[in-house]
Amino acid sequence: MITTSLSLVGRAKASMMKINENSMPLSKLRINFNLKSLINILKIWLFIIPLFTLDAKEPTMMMLKRAVNNSLQEFQIAPYYSFVCRPYGVVTIDEVLNSKKIDKECKETLQKFYIQNPKLYHLNRRYLKRKSFYHVEYVDKSCIVYAKGEFTFSEILLQEGLALTKKSLQSEVFKARFESTQKSAETWKRGAFSDPKVLSCMKRYY
Repeated sequence: MITTSLSLVGRAKASMMKINENSMPLSKLRINFNLKSLINILKIWLFIIPLFTLDAKEPTMMMLKRAVNNSLQEFQIAPYYSFVCRPYGVVTIDEVLNSKKIDKECKETLQKFYIQNPKLYHLNRRYLKRKSFYHVEYVDKSCIVYAKGEFTFSEILLQEGLALTKKSLQSEVFKARFESTQKSAETWKRGAFSDPKVLSCMKRYY
């Protein structure tokens, strides 16, 4: 019995020695942990940095995480980083509809418009596919999303009469493009241009 107990004790000590031999010192564990954290941070910044260098007008490939509506899209540029932004240079029906400043009459007018035009309400789903990649420029807290070749999502919204060109738009190039596209929607009476009440509500806020 005593021999058996001593044998068990001996085995336990031997096991402990093996564990200690194979175990990594706490200092090394800390170093490894810190290195992994640092690598993860660097990975994130490698994706985020392009956001701050877009003044060079170099579009960055970004994945569409989700399209909230015609006015808000969420893009992902790293496994741990995503952001929501609005279409560049335009004021959309969705933006006006969800504004805190909108009055009851206009809210009802715009809601009625979308009820009558469900395809326009879900226009973002037609051109912006979830988990697909798009060239995106981040400008003035908004996004120039190239949704159809060189054609931006802002222009698609203007073409369908779901947005108006911002009066404060600074870019002369985009302003000319956007106003030309908006003129087409006005000529063909698309979207807001098909309903004087909707257009009146839009013009109050753009």
